[in-house]
Amino acid sequence: MFGDPMLRKLYMLGSILVIMASYIVPYLILYNAKGLELFLFWILLAITWITVSIIYLRRV
Repeated sequence: MFGDPMLRKLYMLGSILVIMASYIVPYLILYNAKGLELFLFWILLAITWITVSIIYLRRV
């Protein structure tokens, strides 16, 4: 296997948290969003996770 096992576990945990947030936040917090709040949430979540993924892949 490649990479640090602890880093792999943290990345997997982060992946699970991002998937959970992608469902929980829109359904529980942003369900009455009238403007761009939901769109901005998705954009920020995607950009953040893309950045984290790039950093992770450079270290592996």
